[in-house]
Amino acid sequence: MPKNTKPKMPEAEFAEFVKVLRPAMQNTFNTTASDLEEACRSCGERLTNAGAVESCLDGGGLMRMYGNDGGRAEDALDAATKKYDYEDIFKRLCKAVRLV
Repeated sequence: MPKNTKPKMPEAEFAEFVKVLRPAMQNTFNTTASDLEEACRSCGERLTNAGAVESCLDGGGLMRMYGNDGGRAEDALDAATKKYDYEDIFKRLCKAVRLV
């Protein structure tokens, strides 16, 4: 697998990014939490914050559907991941946004 060559999002930009994403992620998680928790239970696992964050980010448009922001967060995420390292964004969001 080739090494990721995308840069990390600057801290000040990340702080503004989180302000856009956090409410949509919280709304999305609040809508989907019971289904996620049940899916984890059925596999004998516990839902973690990282799993909850990932479900919001990689959920095939769940934030657009349930984020209640007209798709603003999903658009911000799409733009950010085209420009910056996704793994870094994911790890930092796991620390910045507590869903579980």
